[in-house]
Amino acid sequence: ICLCLEAHSKILYHLGFRNTVNHTSLSRANESRDYRIFEGLGFYLIGLVRPMYSKVQLSDITIDDVIYALDSTTISTSIKLAAWALGKYSKGAVKMHTLLDLRGSIPTNIHITDGKWHDSNELDMLTPEPFAFYV
Repeated sequence: ICLCLEAHSKILYHLGFRNTVNHTSLSRANESRDYRIFEGLGFYLIGLVRPMYSKVQLSDITIDDVIYALDSTTISTSIKLAAWALGKYSKGAVKMHTLLDLRGSIPTNIHITDGKWHDSNELDMLTPEPFAFYV
């Protein structure tokens, strides 16, 4: 975000910004904001973009229905900073489970859990769509 703002510094000046915004200032400003602001913006943008890619054909796949891929990534954290985020081997970890619509590679669901949450548990959290394929 900060790099994009810096790249458009002349435009920002006309919008009333005298200087570019650095990442520390942005981080401090976002500390007090409720996460639901970003969650709502994310859902709005996903809803806007998904219809644009709904008719995109996947190469070498002849299925016309929606195809989803479930993937997760583990992010190591300090237990002192995130005591709730217990991972394996008494280390801190946060796991981000992403359900990806393969037409356009757009995430349709993101669920953040502690590091011990297994991917098979995430399947129980999903509401299956009729005629959709899950990989």
